[in-house]
Amino acid sequence: MSRFIVPILVCTLAAAICLTLGVSYEFGLRQGKKLGDRPTLISVDAPKAGRVQGEFEHQDAMILGFNELIEYHSETLVQIVRATKSRIQIIGVVKTLDQKDRVNAVLRSNDIDPEGILYFVWPSDLMWVQDYGPKFIVDDSVTMVDFDYRPEHGENADFENLFSVAFAARFHFPYTHSHITLEGGNLLSNGDGICLSTTTLISQNSNKRQLNHQEIASRLGASFRFNRWTYLEPLKGDPVGHVDTFATFVSPDHVVVGAYDMEQDPVNAQILDNNAEILSRISTARGPLRVTRIKRPPNVEGHFHSYTNVIFANGVVLVPQYPSISPDLDRQALETYQSLLPTWQVVGIDATSLIKKRGALHCIYASVPRLPEANN
Repeated sequence: MSRFIVPILVCTLAAAICLTLGVSYEFGLRQGKKLGDRPTLISVDAPKAGRVQGEFEHQDAMILGFNELIEYHSETLVQIVRATKSRIQIIGVVKTLDQKDRVNAVLRSNDIDPEGILYFVWPSDLMWVQDYGPKFIVDDSVTMVDFDYRPEHGENADFENLFSVAFAARFHFPYTHSHITLEGGNLLSNGDGICLSTTTLISQNSNKRQLNHQEIASRLGASFRFNRWTYLEPLKGDPVGHVDTFATFVSPDHVVVGAYDMEQDPVNAQILDNNAEILSRISTARGPLRVTRIKRPPNVEGHFHSYTNVIFANGVVLVPQYPSISPDLDRQALETYQSLLPTWQVVGIDATSLIKKRGALHCIYASVPRLPEANN
């Protein structure tokens, strides 16, 4: 099993080389659309070749944060694997070989054969692989695009930040770095050149890299091949501040956006209404971007319950559920996704324990659009 372990020293040197040789490209920016006095949509002259796929498209594999799931959320782990194993190659991130053995044992005890699951051993404590894991550019080949992940807490933050370069080495991906500070849950792609984030992305890069929003847009275009970037207002009081907490694409021209009851949370209800209005003004290659609203439960003890923090896995979509908080809204959420994706299997996954750690399903997975042939 030692072939799964990438020496930390080698990864650190590889990261240093990539960052040293990487080139930052600046692209001409065109006038963005505005809501009032605040620009919200910036167009970028990005390279023509390559794109970041939408997560609703076919993916060869998905990365799952088994490291923390097996310690504290084993029932959730079992539910996810049961629903997706026949659909997609699972790559489980574990901190130790003992964790790998325990995952296999838990799966077997629940009548799930772990045969075929790949494991990547890496000394990370965090299951949030969406945030520190890689993005991918797909063209004739597939290239991993890394970014600077610097969470405000976590004793092993450097291990999370080096995860992508180690993963690239293990699975034989070409690798490049975007020279942008990012958490992956704050960057959504429609698969056709449009990306969404919140203004959290701006504040992170203005503070840590001294970049303004136009410079950020240029780097999104150069590294991720996006030609339009829309930044939205994050939820008030949400310590995460990511776009995936309230939005998800289900096709290149259709986005789901959360909605609050105005009487229960008037501030965030207005924020999401404004965000939905901004998104409805976007034009896609297929016509205007369609927006479907999905009602969210009220926040309980500071926990922001999301129905857009979903996992897509080749014809099955896993939707967070909160049975002790909002069973009626749980059911409505499942019905909404079934109506939007009529040929898909829609599976509810209890995310009650995850949301208490400020995340849900999308946060613990990352999609891999294509595995290099060396892994097949």
